[in-house]
Amino acid sequence: MTTTEAIRHLGSLYAFANAQEVKAVEMAIEALKRSQPTRKHKPIIRNAIKCVSCDDVIESIHRHDAKKCKCGRVGVDGGLDYLGRIGNERDFIDMGEWA
Repeated sequence: MTTTEAIRHLGSLYAFANAQEVKAVEMAIEALKRSQPTRKHKPIIRNAIKCVSCDDVIESIHRHDAKKCKCGRVGVDGGLDYLGRIGNERDFIDMGEWA
């Protein structure tokens, strides 16, 4: 079931719901709307970082492609879906690229 179909289905429950159930349905619809991807973000072209300790450049290619540098201080995850960073921001240089 897509998010749109789920929202439509939840909306159809209004006819049979009491006040408390209506509130729960409204909250579920809002949560589904927030979970939809927004088109405002620029697409990710490259998801990579450089470790300042070992100078290792690591890149995540796909969503569940978590990688760590040689020394293990920092890591990257998310591929082209999201920018996941592991470790302290001061320990790496972001080399990500966006469209």
